[in-house]
Amino acid sequence: MPPPKLDALLAALRDAKRAERTARLAWRRTAERFPQGHRRRKEALNGYRKTKAVRRRLDAQIARSQNARRTSPKGVDFLIAEEGFVPHAYNDSQNHATFGVGHLLHRGPVTAADRALWGTKAKPKPRELVVRLLHEDLADRFEPAVRDTIKMPLKAHQFDALISLAFNIGAGGFKSSTVARRVNKGDFHGAADAILMWNKPPELLPRRRRERELFLTGKYR
Repeated sequence: MPPPKLDALLAALRDAKRAERTARLAWRRTAERFPQGHRRRKEALNGYRKTKAVRRRLDAQIARSQNARRTSPKGVDFLIAEEGFVPHAYNDSQNHATFGVGHLLHRGPVTAADRALWGTKAKPKPRELVVRLLHEDLADRFEPAVRDTIKMPLKAHQFDALISLAFNIGAGGFKSSTVARRVNKGDFHGAADAILMWNKPPELLPRRRRERELFLTGKYR
């Protein structure tokens, strides 16, 4: 069941949509009866535009009030910028075979078979494949980890920041993290500070600061 505020917004949106349909119909009928530039025609058009603006404002309010369930397009771009975009098989920092945006192929270094299947620097795979595989990884592992662990409503930028963290530290690490515990207690500022606890190796600290800022302010880099 929607929370009380959302329920009221949805009811207002239904009324706004009815008003918009009525105003649009009135404008069309007036346009058929009166010539271009006529006062009655202008008044009808202005009335329709006003009801449309009200409906759009309510749409935006509802979008902001609903709990984020998936990584936003901005969140995907943020994650790609943090993880890197490599359209061929490569060895990650732990010397494990990886592809695209942090997609683990298997433990251990890249093999000749990996290069034949997943491409090389000289013969990279198309961007569409990399992005599709990233979306599959998010949908299969990391979005469920955040959704199932976090019980508090999240805005889109908060969800995106937690996705970036979970993607980097692993779904299991995120589920047992201080970040998740603090979010579930409603301590969002404390949770943001706890993101900085995942600072090993030290080179990760700038990323953690960006994730913290995104979580708190909605600023995507």
